Amino acid sequence: MCLRNLACKDPIIPGLDFHIERSAWPFRWASTIFVWMFIAPLADIANAAVPYLLSDASNDFRQALGPMQPPFLIGAISVGVVALICGFLLNKRLYRERAVGLPAYGCLAAAAALAVLVISL
Repeated sequence: MCLRNLACKDPIIPGLDFHIERSAWPFRWASTIFVWMFIAPLADIANAAVPYLLSDASNDFRQALGPMQPPFLIGAISVGVVALICGFLLNKRLYRERAVGLPAYGCLAAAAALAVLVISL
């Protein structure tokens, strides 16, 4: 049995010819998944969260959480950092050899954050 490489020739369950192979996603599928299942929902949430966090705007966040308090800002920054890390890992998993590197991903994330700030305020 091969545990380190899941795309090995040995069967995972003895007696069954069952193999797990990790194949790359086609570029169009990877782009669709990354944009519509990761970026678009995060941008929608950020569009409502930024006005609430910066100017205590009356929106869904205020109705759900009440007036803005400093711990909410700390929590939002923490969630944002986790989303950036998950996005980078998802980018590497979906695009494989075509994935952007860390500096390029950081620049794109900064541009997206700036765009959300400009649009939301």
